[in-house]
Amino acid sequence: MEDGKQKFLHEEEGYALLYALGAVLLMAIIVGAIFIVARNTYTNIDKLDQLTRVKDVEEYALQDMSTSIKSNLEQGLSSYSGELESSLSGIVSKVKTNANNLIKNDIGNNKQFSYIVKINNIKISELAPNVIEQEANGEFGWGSSSSSNPSSPKAKNRKISFSVEAVVKEKVKDKVVERKCTSSYNYELQWEKMNMAEKEVGMDVWRNIYFPYYIPNGIRYLSADEWMRKMWAIYDFSTNVEVFPFSDYKTSGAGTYEIGNRKGYLVDYTDGSSLEFTGSNKIHSKLKANGSFLFRNGVHVSGGDTLEVKNLLALRNDKNKQKSNYIQDLNIIADVGTYVDINGQNSKMIVDETHGESFVTSNLLVNNTQDENAHNSANHGFQLVKGDLFVGKTGDAGALDFSNYLSASLKNNPQDSYWNEFINGSMIIASSNVYLGPARESDYSNKEEDAREMTIDGNFMLTSASLSSTSGEEGFSYYKDEGEFRLPNKPSTLTLDGVNSSFKVKNGLSYIDMPKTERKPSKSELNGKTYENKEFDSGPNFWNTIEIKNGATADLGLLGVEKFHLIVSDNSIFSCSILPKLELFDTDFLKDCYKNNNLEGKIILKPSSSGDDDDLLTMLDLSGVPAKKISSENNAVDGYVNIVEVLGGNKKGETEVITRKFDYSDAVQY
Repeated sequence: MEDGKQKFLHEEEGYALLYALGAVLLMAIIVGAIFIVARNTYTNIDKLDQLTRVKDVEEYALQDMSTSIKSNLEQGLSSYSGELESSLSGIVSKVKTNANNLIKNDIGNNKQFSYIVKINNIKISELAPNVIEQEANGEFGWGSSSSSNPSSPKAKNRKISFSVEAVVKEKVKDKVVERKCTSSYNYELQWEKMNMAEKEVGMDVWRNIYFPYYIPNGIRYLSADEWMRKMWAIYDFSTNVEVFPFSDYKTSGAGTYEIGNRKGYLVDYTDGSSLEFTGSNKIHSKLKANGSFLFRNGVHVSGGDTLEVKNLLALRNDKNKQKSNYIQDLNIIADVGTYVDINGQNSKMIVDETHGESFVTSNLLVNNTQDENAHNSANHGFQLVKGDLFVGKTGDAGALDFSNYLSASLKNNPQDSYWNEFINGSMIIASSNVYLGPARESDYSNKEEDAREMTIDGNFMLTSASLSSTSGEEGFSYYKDEGEFRLPNKPSTLTLDGVNSSFKVKNGLSYIDMPKTERKPSKSELNGKTYENKEFDSGPNFWNTIEIKNGATADLGLLGVEKFHLIVSDNSIFSCSILPKLELFDTDFLKDCYKNNNLEGKIILKPSSSGDDDDLLTMLDLSGVPAKKISSENNAVDGYVNIVEVLGGNKKGETEVITRKFDYSDAVQY
């Protein structure tokens, strides 16, 4: 009993200690709550009633006027109609009327201050258009384009400077002391001519691949479907193909070694067997092909000069014997286009422009170029490990005449009514891996921080629909037979790795596709009806992927999307513009990105019509995706979908889109 009593008393003491501790914690919570309430009450007091110094009032007055000018200016810009250039003076004039003579009385801790702020002068000046640039350290922002090489020739940039003067009065005993201060509030505004209705029709046509649909009369846009078929038609057009005279070339001297003309006709050349343009046999002079140059047995090419192909450059390994293929230290110009098809297990095609050479081609098709068993773009597929690859119209792209070829009578001349649009410079990744990053092999002297840049001047598409490597457009499909089953082709992957790795679609339209059994209709075609999904029901395993990591950047321009996987690592950037009313823009990829913990870097979305920014924000908030509106791309934050707020009353049919706005104060004098 004694032991039991002592034990009971011991437990009682323990409970007493717990009660005492609980009381202390409760008091701490109560005191803390009182402190928080008091602090919140204090912070809610009007800041104007806390001012004690004249300089603080001056700063507040100038800031107050800046806020008023910006609010009135953006209200005017959001409702303008017609041409912005002609409307700008009227908008600015209304700002001066509405914002001028800003007055506050009886402010400060003793109600001793008052101020009046007025706009003395307004100046509108013209600036060079700006473009988004990336510095060597990975930072990005707007920079002025040079007048000799304007990146946005249709863009207009204006700086509106408001000369502001504030008069602050302070009651000191029986006197009133008056102080003046001035500043310049500057608002920069850039816009571009862009008919959004035409852009929407253009994208609606471009996204058409494999599943045809009716194109209204008078629509002169090239579809991705037609583009891919045309690439094969060019590759397969000539019946006059000769083997490259390798022995003769090796013994030739410096200068230009030219091939491609035979008895008044154009002749395409092929390798016959694997050509080793390496070591002592590397390209030692300018090698010029007036027709096509068709590598069909793998690619081992290095040199210090130039390979110029007036028609099509084909980089293939049709017999799957050569797994590792490369181009090193060589300037390449392919006037009509480049067709890459490096298929087979563990196959890769590496471009390593070590000494600053460039690869320029009017079109680029990467088809069936990935590993058969693995989906790893860092080790397989088409790899740009160093240098620049520009896809855009070359100087002589329109000079080729296919009537100078010998060809089968049933083959159509590729130079149809879409030819001029075709050679403007587009790229399609079709059931392939494309990788911009450091090579994994010791044979290539590159580092993660080396510069590698791919720029597309025309349209871009990421898709799993592809041409057959052997039968071309006869085997063009989203699917292939595997035993008793018909499964989609392997999805495509675009991977960017490294702080100086960038992929940019400059002036065209981008579309990210997914396998389906019929073409997905646009909203206008649905006319309010719901769409029954005709997607392949195996889901995410067959979605295409874009991965951006280690500070890389991807800007896909005006983008349409179906479901795909997006991975954006810390300090990396994915950005795009969106059609009005979010047309052809499926937001499921944003939900997928966040759900799979792949939203660590910056996603920047740029809507193009009034109200779309709010609709997009609401849509993402309801889905639980972290999203925020920002005033400019420079304010984007990692870990968020950053939605650039829309300024201007842009609608589907309007021709001007505001692409940049920036405000700041300078020249402050007290």
